[in-house]
Amino acid sequence: MIKKSGTGLISREVWAIVPAAGQGVRMGGDLPKQHMDLCGKSILHHTLSRLCEMPFITGVVVGLTEPDPWWENNPFEHPKFHGEFRGGERRQDTVREGVLFLTGTIGVHLGEYVLVHDAARPCIMHEDARKVIMAAMKHGDGAVLGSRVKDTIKSSTEDGVISGTLDRNSCWRAYTPQVFNIANLSEALDMVMDNKITVTDEAMAMEHAGRSPIMVQGSDMNIKVTEETDLRLAEAFLEGSTQS
Repeated sequence: MIKKSGTGLISREVWAIVPAAGQGVRMGGDLPKQHMDLCGKSILHHTLSRLCEMPFITGVVVGLTEPDPWWENNPFEHPKFHGEFRGGERRQDTVREGVLFLTGTIGVHLGEYVLVHDAARPCIMHEDARKVIMAAMKHGDGAVLGSRVKDTIKSSTEDGVISGTLDRNSCWRAYTPQVFNIANLSEALDMVMDNKITVTDEAMAMEHAGRSPIMVQGSDMNIKVTEETDLRLAEAFLEGSTQS
């Protein structure tokens, strides 16, 4: 089904996977960061809500640890939310389980597209998501939202001694969403698992599979909440979005 998306048409289904099985704790306390309060809702709930509100997203699923008492006490509901699945030990394991959940349990066709988005990025803008989806569908190997590096980038030895200066014109910060054809991402994740390769994002798995995703410039307000200052910035963004 073709969906209108602002200034372009999205010709395939797009299913969102939100990996939220991590137990990383920040800012003190024992609460996983995705369950921390942000303007009256958890960070994870904000992220799921923003994805569900996008007209070009077909459905959303989330990968969680079992048990997850914070989720059990505060579940998420939306007509586009198609449930949770058991996440894995690593991010790549959780995303792979998400792909299997989509294609197996839900019955999504391998020809459709999957959008993977960090649970801790609750400020994703509709236009950024639309741009990266359109780029992925145009560029067969997928697309990654990010931003060009503005600072001088140094490489160093393990003890901090500078070993070189990188060309910042070819350097990007990789964000999410990252969008791929489901069959291509499934193949890449299977390949890195079979070869016991650890990857830090889906694009890295695609690279190991011989594919070359494209970078798409996104907003710097696509904040990943890891520290107290990030939480304050996200609060200001969401409060401003509500008032505007």
